[in-house]
Amino acid sequence: MILGFAALSQEQLDPIAALAGEVETSDRDAGRALRRIADSVAPIQRGLRNIMASAERGKEIVVNLTEFSKGHVANLVVGDVVATVRDVVKLLRVSLPASAELEIESAPGPLMAMQDRNKLERVLLNLCVNGAHALGGQAGHIRIQVGSARIDGGRGQWMQDHESQAASDGGVVSTDDRGVVHLWRGVLRAGDHIRIDVRDDGSGIDEATMKRVFETFFTTKPAGTGTGLGLASVANIVQEFGGAIHMRSRPGHGTTVSLYFPMVEAPKEKGSVDASSESAGSGQIDRYERRTAGHVLVVDDEVHLGELIELSLRTAGFTVSRFNNGLVAAEWLEHEPGDVDLVITDQTMPGLTGVMLAERATARRPGLPIILCTGYSAQLADSEKLPKNVTEIIRKPFNPNYS
Repeated sequence: MILGFAALSQEQLDPIAALAGEVETSDRDAGRALRRIADSVAPIQRGLRNIMASAERGKEIVVNLTEFSKGHVANLVVGDVVATVRDVVKLLRVSLPASAELEIESAPGPLMAMQDRNKLERVLLNLCVNGAHALGGQAGHIRIQVGSARIDGGRGQWMQDHESQAASDGGVVSTDDRGVVHLWRGVLRAGDHIRIDVRDDGSGIDEATMKRVFETFFTTKPAGTGTGLGLASVANIVQEFGGAIHMRSRPGHGTTVSLYFPMVEAPKEKGSVDASSESAGSGQIDRYERRTAGHVLVVDDEVHLGELIELSLRTAGFTVSRFNNGLVAAEWLEHEPGDVDLVITDQTMPGLTGVMLAERATARRPGLPIILCTGYSAQLADSEKLPKNVTEIIRKPFNPNYS
């Protein structure tokens, strides 16, 4: 090819050179256009992440209210606390104001404890949001440290001596000779523990306020900005974990909240921790998230939610049939050719509830697995009343993107 070009005259080469120049210019223009598109998409992505973070905060308020009113019990399984903390930091980075610099320091791990992963994430989110509020909009730091701690017999005995007081809403409050206010809440036994410290550089807490921080509906935030449920929820969750809280603060010098959870041994079988924690949170759905093909029937009277689930499933490679009416879905299911592999249905719908739809689907297809989605899980607490084909109950709100 090179020899062939050498044999061409300059007049013959000029058009080729001109064409090459035009191609180069077009490619350069196209590259600039793509970069401009990429630059314009980045702020949208950041905005969407912020929207998701705001939605998560709204979800926390609803969940806290629900648990206070109905007394939900933690679903404790053996899990790696270090992994949970690292995961929640990803959410915290978009949940906190830019003025609050988030730092994390953790032991190599794993550090195993009995935990409900979702509830532990909620505890850390509440503590860090409170820390950001204490900064008052000023630049500052929120530091999370995770490690192990051994509680000696003296401290364990002191906690046992004050057990009834430490278990109360007020806890045990004292001020040392340096002016540092201490609060112990919960029961702490002698032995090995996992310790999580959350520190902030904020305004600090005086003794009078410290005595009330765990009271339900008590808040120091301006009207309309605080619910008074955050720290009360933290105290309840830590108690469910069999742990304890040590808060220490000095006005003007920030606050440190230390969480103590009894350490347990990791399961002997490799991978069994992940399997148990996943199954506790998502049950049978773990089977379906690993599939890349199949036909799923989605039923939800809230059209936008149904569309969101459909989009996620189609993106993962599934075929989806979607209805926003339980009666119509049941009639369609009775006449469909039998290629549906899974039903995902809302529970509370006009005309036909999710359980009623599941009963009709079970009569038509005895082996068809069904997942119920509900924001009112207490209504479905008695599993004996559910059709046998109901393999999982998912609590709303949830993230439909299982990939």
